[in-house]
Amino acid sequence: MFDAFALAVAIIPLSSYLLVLGTIRVLGKTLVLTGARDWVALFMAMSGFVVIGPVELFFPRAAAAILHGYVWIPILILYVLIMLLVCLTSRPRIVVYGRSPEQVFEALRQVGSETGGLVKVEPESGILVLDGPKVHMRVEGIRMHDATSVLFLESQVLPSTLENLTTALQRKLTGTGVIRPRQGWGMLLSSLASLGILVAIAASEPSQMVASLRAFLFR
Repeated sequence: MFDAFALAVAIIPLSSYLLVLGTIRVLGKTLVLTGARDWVALFMAMSGFVVIGPVELFFPRAAAAILHGYVWIPILILYVLIMLLVCLTSRPRIVVYGRSPEQVFEALRQVGSETGGLVKVEPESGILVLDGPKVHMRVEGIRMHDATSVLFLESQVLPSTLENLTTALQRKLTGTGVIRPRQGWGMLLSSLASLGILVAIAASEPSQMVASLRAFLFR
C-alpha cells in the first residue's frame, strides 16, 4: 500500500535542502559554509530517509511502550551525536555554492594578498599557502561548475581561522560574475515538483495524514 506519510517524511527535508541550494544557484547568489555547517545541512536533508529507513527498522519498541512519544528524544540525541562525530572527524574545509573553482581561487588569492599572509600560489594544482595562520589550501571542483570546495591539507585548523576565511570569502565573492548559463535549475524544479505533489496528496487526504502522524509518533 502506498504510504503518503512516509513519503512526506522522506521528501520534505531533502526537497527543502534542494530548494534552498537551487534558488541560490539560479539567482546567481553565493553561499559560503564551513565543512561542519555543510555536514549539518546534509544530515538535516537526509534525516527523513533515516527516519523511515534505519530508525524504522531498528525502532526500540520496548522503550516506546514505556516512554511513548518521548522515545524520540534519545533517538534525536543519538542522531545529533553521530552528526557531531562526523563534523569533528572530517578534514577541515570550506564549501562554496554559486561560484566556480577559478573564482574561489582568485578570491582566496586576494584575501591572502590583503592580509599580507600569502606565501605560495600554484594555480595549476589549485594550492595556496597562507602564513598569517600557517595553512595550506587546495581548491577543488569542476571547471565552470558552481560548487567548489576549499580543502585544508592540515588535519586540524583553528575554528577562528575557518570562520575568518569563510567570512572573507563570502565578502569577496558577493557581487562577482555569475556563471553562464545559470545552474541549479534541476535542483529547483525537482524540489518544487516534489513539494507540490506532497501538498496535493495531503490536501486530498488530510485526516489520513494526521492519523498517520499520530500513529508514527505515539506507538
